[in-house]
Amino acid sequence: MKLSDKICRIYGYGIFEIFLGQIMAQDYKEIQFFSPWMGPFPTWHNQYIGKGIPGITRLDSWEDGQENVDLFCFFDVGDGDKQKQLRERIKKGELKKDARVFGAGESGEQEMDRLKFKKTLVAQGLAVPKYDIVVGIDALHTLLKKEKDLWIKLNVENRGLMETFHHKTYKKSLGKLDELAHKLGPLRETEKFMWEKPIPGVEPGADWFMAHSEYYEQGLWGYEAKGDGYCAKVSTYDDLPAPIKKVNNAMKPVWKRYDICGALSSEIRFGLSRIPHFIDACQRMGNPPAASISSIYKNLPKIIDAVAGGEIIKPEFNGTHVAELTIEAEGAKEEPIPFDWSEKDMHSIKLRRACVVDGQYWNIPFKDSATVAKAVGVGDSREEAEFNALEAAAKFECEGKTYNKATFEELEEITKEAKKYGLPDL
Repeated sequence: MKLSDKICRIYGYGIFEIFLGQIMAQDYKEIQFFSPWMGPFPTWHNQYIGKGIPGITRLDSWEDGQENVDLFCFFDVGDGDKQKQLRERIKKGELKKDARVFGAGESGEQEMDRLKFKKTLVAQGLAVPKYDIVVGIDALHTLLKKEKDLWIKLNVENRGLMETFHHKTYKKSLGKLDELAHKLGPLRETEKFMWEKPIPGVEPGADWFMAHSEYYEQGLWGYEAKGDGYCAKVSTYDDLPAPIKKVNNAMKPVWKRYDICGALSSEIRFGLSRIPHFIDACQRMGNPPAASISSIYKNLPKIIDAVAGGEIIKPEFNGTHVAELTIEAEGAKEEPIPFDWSEKDMHSIKLRRACVVDGQYWNIPFKDSATVAKAVGVGDSREEAEFNALEAAAKFECEGKTYNKATFEELEEITKEAKKYGLPDL
């Protein structure tokens, strides 16, 4: 069946789904998008994600009309149960017999349950940093009074309260602890916190597709400047840096048990010890580089369909390198932000929680992020990709726009450090 005859339905929260849906709309008959919105006192915010966006049909119901869908896509983490249910219904003949599901499925528990992930790493013979669990804010206070230089993590179900933070000294962390105690309310003495010792070094990562838990022959690997940007190159699996390949090979038996037909984004720490540490299993499109993936892959719609069907096809690329910048706006966490966008910007400006009302584009507020869009550049060298990303960010018109113009200089310093540890250049 040709893609141009297929209906694709996407489930998600507005982080990846709009810009990926826009790219896929170029090949598919119809792109439908649903984002959960119902509650006792719903507001317009989640109901309007994707509404009015060219190429995307916003749905108010996830279940209605599923029997007409050819491809279901889950680009984010946390909905393995829905993916499992869909796959079972397809097998039972309750949906189209040749319908497909794209997503990492129940392997998402490796990202969401930090303790389970650590135990998995040990079982696979991979290194883990010194870590432990403390229960309750008071116990966390006691620990941080004694210890310096720790990373403090909440489990993913409470990640919306606070991101992972770096504890340096008790005095510097006191404000964070007070904020956490207030947000947790009655859970302040029952919440579990994981602490980890820092791992000196750099953070290379690979972003790959898997079909029935088999790695594709080509993908991306690169470095992130936390929160600000990303740069990567196209690579064959065999040519991946040794630390990334060691982690991927060690984890393959785990992914086999989950029978993954989706995307993975790995985060690895590597330094003077020359021991790779797998610090975060992102069982989904990465953030970054999902925006980069949507531009550098020439045949992305075909790949997503193939992966969902457990098939491996040859990727085609628009360049050898890709770079990405985060564009934020002042007040975007609290207020809708107007901005300008046209379809000619599809490959360079990637929209997040966006909608169109009466011809005007708006970014819908999201309390945990001021990100409005991502600027992406593709090229046949790192320098060309970075230049194109900076050009795209400069041209994007948005009220209160901010982005880090020095991001790629920071990434260059990260790359120089990586060379000291024997990692290849991008």
